This record gives sequence, structure tokens and C-alpha cells, in this order.
Amino acid sequence: MTRPLSLALAAVAAAAALHATPAAAQLRNEVALQWMPGGLANDGRRSRDLSYNREFGNGWALGGSVGYGNVHREKSNDGLLLLLRVRWRAEGGLAGMPWLRPQVGLEYGGTTNVFQTADLAGVYAGAYLAASNELGFTVDYWTGKSHYESGNTNEKRNVSGVRLGLAFRF
Repeated sequence: MTRPLSLALAAVAAAAALHATPAAAQLRNEVALQWMPGGLANDGRRSRDLSYNREFGNGWALGGSVGYGNVHREKSNDGLLLLLRVRWRAEGGLAGMPWLRPQVGLEYGGTTNVFQTADLAGVYAGAYLAASNELGFTVDYWTGKSHYESGNTNEKRNVSGVRLGLAFRF
């Protein structure tokens, strides 16, 4: 198992162990616009996507994203980005800051621009900042591995960056 994936599993397990007794959880949907600017990434990679998550209790959610970006190489062309995710988010805020809810998650997916494809797997940790019951902002640090294979080229690299989001819950 790769190191980022091992770290991701450990982070999710730790988050699950730390969650408080579940409140009367309301299962909700969340749609978010997410953006990882190239200037906040380790190698200029960038992405923009539309994300959907379905909460299913105790802070856990399953979801996915569709968007575009150059998530493998700094100089490559933008392509279609598809991601699947599992996420845990604290149901209540931190003591003294009820609007701040920590979150961690795992993502797996890929990107293609017709001529090049890359697999992508990673973990993220960050926070959801609630502006209201329906609106919030997310700030995550995302890190993982990208794998590109074509012909006799087999390239793996570490990718990381800060991802920002605007989330609508309903």
C-alpha cells in the first residue's frame, strides 16, 4: 500500500474514533464548487470541479466530483477530472467555535485530456466553516499520488495543494 493511502486510512480511522456521540443527525445533500489554484500547489497543478456528497450519519458522507484541471503535470493541458470520495466531518463545531468543523477524507479518480490519462489517489484534511445551516466554505490540504502511463512512459509523482470550496447543503 502506498504511503499517502496508509496515512489517509490512519487519518480517517483517527477521525472516526474521535467523533462525539451522534446528535439527531439529519441526512443531507451537499453540492460544492471547489477550486485548487496552481499557486497553492506544490507543482502548479490546478483543478476546478463541482462536487456532490450525500451524508449518511455520524459525520460520514460519500460523494464525487466532476471538473477539469491539469492534476498530473504542470505543463500538461487541462482535462476532464472525475473523483470518488469518502469523507468524515465533525457534526458539531469545536469548543468555542461552533462554526468550525474539522473534516478528513479519501479520494480516488482520474483525469484525461483524450491523449493522456492519469490515476489519482489521495487524502485531504481541513475544515468546513459554516456561514449558515445551508451555506459554508471549505479549506483543505490535499496530498496524494498521481500515476501516468503511456507507451514506455510510466511516471508516478507526489501531488499536493490547498483546495478551497463553497458548499451548499440541503
